[in-house]
Amino acid sequence: MGRGILKGLIKGLEETAAKLPEKREGSNALVYGLSDALKSALAVFYFLHPSLLNFQQEMRRKQKRDNLETLFEVKNIPCTEQLKNIVDGVEPAGLGEIFDKALQSADGQGVVEQYRVLDGGVLIPMDGVWYHSSEKIHCSHCLHKTKGEKTVYYHSMIGTALVKPGSTVVLPLDMSTSGTKMGKKSRIASGTRRNDT
Repeated sequence: MGRGILKGLIKGLEETAAKLPEKREGSNALVYGLSDALKSALAVFYFLHPSLLNFQQEMRRKQKRDNLETLFEVKNIPCTEQLKNIVDGVEPAGLGEIFDKALQSADGQGVVEQYRVLDGGVLIPMDGVWYHSSEKIHCSHCLHKTKGEKTVYYHSMIGTALVKPGSTVVLPLDMSTSGTKMGKKSRIASGTRRNDT
């Protein structure tokens, strides 16, 4: 991911965090700003390290700075449990425009052109995942399955990304727009390769 695109994602997370409602009243998680938590969550996927806080603290001890501070502009790093608790309270629909803006930025910088294959199309794989499942804990957004007397509540997601064969760099896309349209320059149909992107 290019530095300009990363900066665009970070700016988008900061702007979005400023607009999101604060739901953590009376919580010790208020020590960590929503902006820092969202940027830290992005960093988890960027660095692919199981314990982001430990990794960054060790780097800060050795080098007097860390990647979260220099790349992501995070001032206060939440521990893994705090990060989960804070991010779990954020409505996913409120984050969608960040991905759209990042894709527009990448397109404006000519990055999307590098992902074109064959006769000018782009490849957008999809992957589904359940990321919460419980017979007791549920919310108004949960999906559910009932078999006999047993009901399982769950959350699921389909993730999409713009990919290029032979490259380990992907451009994540917002699923709420994937499969319908993502603007004039990047329309796709879910499961269908299109050349008019």
